Amino acid sequence: MKLIIIGVTAIFFAFNIMNAQTDNKANHKANEESYLQVPKEIKDKCEDFFNKNIKNETESAYKNLLKDSPVNSNPENLNKLTIETARAIKIYGDMKSFEPISNEQVGNSTFKLKYLSLHKDIPLRWLFTFYKSPVLGWVVLNVKFDDQIDYLFRE
Repeated sequence: MKLIIIGVTAIFFAFNIMNAQTDNKANHKANEESYLQVPKEIKDKCEDFFNKNIKNETESAYKNLLKDSPVNSNPENLNKLTIETARAIKIYGDMKSFEPISNEQVGNSTFKLKYLSLHKDIPLRWLFTFYKSPVLGWVVLNVKFDDQIDYLFRE
């Protein structure tokens, strides 16, 4: 009887592990496919932002990213973001690379993109919210970053 219970338990765990791996592959594939739906202008702005940061051109990176953005209307915002980014780079090391993680779309005029910037010690999570203004095109509404990588995973 013990052998039957052990056998059923082993099968149960093996089945759950296989399902978890399949789910992760399916979710990764869905993210790749949804990233293809993100407008090129938005992806280009994010990639330019990260490439400039990799070259330690943080202030220029923010100026380009926030061009025409309401965030840029207050010079304190740009200064604060630049200082916080420089502080994070000092703590976690120079930005070496980056990768898109996920994105969400609400209607046709708003997108939220999540990225990781890769550093010597740990990655940072970045969130960008874009709005398609009828007058200005795609502008950034919000930029956030943190080291809370656990929030990228399901519980």
